[in-house]
Parts: sequence; structure tokens; C-alpha cells
Amino acid sequence: MKDHEIIDKAVETLTSISNDIENAFYSKCNFSFNLHWNSNSTPSAKSISHYPIESHEIIIHYTLIIDIYREIENLISHINSSTDDYIIKDILKEKIPEDPLASNSYTLDQQIYNAFTAAITWIYFHELSHLDQEHAYIRSQHSNHSCNIIDELNINVSNKDNITNSEIYHLTELAADRSASIICASELYRHFGDRNDEFKAMMKLFYLGISCALYLFSKNNSFSISLPISSTHPIPIIRLEMFLTSVWETFSPVQEKAPYTDIGYERIELINIASWVSTATALYFNQKWKVGFDIKHLVNGTINRENGKEYLKILINTWHLVEPQLKSLQHSKLEHLLLHFSDEYKKMIYE
Repeated sequence: MKDHEIIDKAVETLTSISNDIENAFYSKCNFSFNLHWNSNSTPSAKSISHYPIESHEIIIHYTLIIDIYREIENLISHINSSTDDYIIKDILKEKIPEDPLASNSYTLDQQIYNAFTAAITWIYFHELSHLDQEHAYIRSQHSNHSCNIIDELNINVSNKDNITNSEIYHLTELAADRSASIICASELYRHFGDRNDEFKAMMKLFYLGISCALYLFSKNNSFSISLPISSTHPIPIIRLEMFLTSVWETFSPVQEKAPYTDIGYERIELINIASWVSTATALYFNQKWKVGFDIKHLVNGTINRENGKEYLKILINTWHLVEPQLKSLQHSKLEHLLLHFSDEYKKMIYE
């Protein structure tokens, strides 16, 4: 697909989603809402809110769209070559799953396009979630920095603006990730849930698209948790680990607020698919970056990482600080989209 065709497809997809959201929500609330596209050469996505003025805006750069498509194209080509199958089998201690990229369901072009659509849709809903929960306003209230724009590609950069509460920034990024993950996973089920094989095939490509986007964001800058927190975004591997957890919880029968639990197969199958996809993606980027294999590049659970428990304790304490405000500001009032730390998870962190 040529660059202009990629852009046309992305604009068509996200404009359609924006129109639906405008009609279903914003028009009824007398809010101004706009999706804009930018030709700046820097790949980026932004959300803009002027709270309490009722005006929301999402800006997506064409460069970001093209970069994601090309990276997914290269990733799928690499996976289909089976170059890393023996390494993945050794790491996961299990066989490569049957039809790992849903080749029995989709052509190569469809695989690429479906993973790409999943990635850009997730990014879009991440931006929308920042707006829904008024994260920019919350950041302004808890720092010495006036903020109405959230820039997503400001990854692994030190907080040059001397913001006093970087914890708030990390927390609101993960809150937007969780909301976007639940929305996208729920929509997948709504569209494909009554067709089990197709739903499972789409879940593989959904995982692949978001995994690729988050590894792409990292640019091999860091896979270690640094304390004290001093940047504007969590490291991408943490975001990926929490993304996977949010998806599992969306379909978990042990979660009281899980929107969908009757998906026709066990949660462990989702976990196995996610483990294979994230590992295959990590190995691809290891070779792209020309770095040696490092276990830190693989999904392993934030709680198991060096400084992981201390990092999570900071996030939980910060969450308790801002939770009442987040709930009161959330426009959609859909509490299941809010960040959540279960009692069981907190017990594991503090034990």
C-alpha cells in the first residue's frame, strides 16, 4: 500500500469513529469536538482540552500513521519467515501456537491492515480517554506547569518543564491506556464475539498492532524503571504489560465489572496468544535495533521487574490522591474504564 493510501484508510476509519462519538455524546452535551490531521514530519498524536471550556480536540500526524503501518508490515513479514520460532519456543517453553498470525483467516494484506487498524484505533481512544477524564486539567492542578495539551510521542524524555508531580503524568498515561484497551477489546467482542474463530484471529492481530506500536515508541531508549519518577511517560514495556492485563480483565469471569466473560475459551488462551505475540515482537525489535537479547525486553509483569513494586506503590498512592477528582471529571461516567488496582494485586505488591 502506498503512503497516500495508508493515510486515506486511516482518515476514513478514524473520521467515521469520530462522527459516531460526536453524534452519540458530544452533540448532546453541547461540547465542541474535532479530529484534526497534521503534516508535521515528527510522528505524534495529541489531545487538547481547555477545561472548563467545553472544547476537545485530537490531532494525529500523518507521519505517525505511516510509521506504524510500515513497522507492522515489516514485523509481520519477519514473523512469517519463522526466523525466531526456535527462540520463542525456548523462551516460552511451549510449541508455537497454531496459525499464530491468523493466516487461515486472513490474507497477508488483511493481516497487516487489521493489525494497523487496531493500533491506530487504540491510539485514537487513548487520546479520547485523556479528554474524557480531563487528564490535562488534573495535571495542571497537581503541578507547577499549566497544561492543556498532551503529546503522546514525548516518550522516555526527562521532564524538562520541572513538573513537580511526574507521578501524575505516569498515572494518567496508564489510565488512558486502560480505558482505550477496554474500549477496543469490547468493540472486538461486539463485532466478532459470536464467531469464535474469527474473534480469536482478530485478538492475535489486535495484540500484534498495539505491541508493535508500543515497542516502536520506545526506540530502544530504556527498558528499566527509574526512580524517582522524573519523565512524562511510563516506559513502553510497562504500558504493554498493563495493556495486556487490561484486555485479560475485560474477558475475565473473576472480574466483577468485566463487560464480557462468555468468550468461548479460557483466559489462559488469551494469555498464551499475548505471550507469543509480545515475544515475537520483542525479538523483531531486538534485531532492528541491533542489540543483544535481554530478558528485560520481554513482557514479564511489572511487579516482577527491578523497582517494579516500588514503582507500583507510587502509582497506587497517587491514584488514591486523584481518584475522587478523576471520577467527578469523567464525562462518560463509565467507571469500568477507570484505572483499577484490585485488592489481590495490591496485596502482591505490598507483601
